Amino acid sequence: MLKKDTIKVDVLKYIKKHKSVTTYQIAKGCEVSWSSANIKCLILSAEGVIESIETVEGMNKTHTWSIKGAKG
Repeated sequence: MLKKDTIKVDVLKYIKKHKSVTTYQIAKGCEVSWSSANIKCLILSAEGVIESIETVEGMNKTHTWSIKGAKG
């Protein structure tokens, strides 16, 4: 994947393309580490661009990200 955009822009494009995705899926799709994808998602969430649904199963916590106001 040629990096023409910043990671933040790549993450936003990936979320728009797939509607509702986990941090792990974003990391794989954008070819970045999980932590980089997570940080960019947290920044976009703080800016009010995307929103997260948090799911907890035992010790595992998963964030599913989507565009704010979009129905996924």
